[in-house]
Amino acid sequence: MKLKKYVDVPMDFADACVVQLADELSCGDILTLDRDFLVYRWGRNRRFRSMLSL
Repeated sequence: MKLKKYVDVPMDFADACVVQLADELSCGDILTLDRDFLVYRWGRNRRFRSMLSL
């Protein structure tokens, strides 16, 4: 379960769903203002790529 992996960083259900979808779709491109996605990983250890310049 994705929630257990990120014990140090609070992850809500919606964030866990986005991480799971990235795994299933093999795509880590994301459009969000949520800075937690700088910490979250998909596909074991792949970083999300922000579509916004923060």
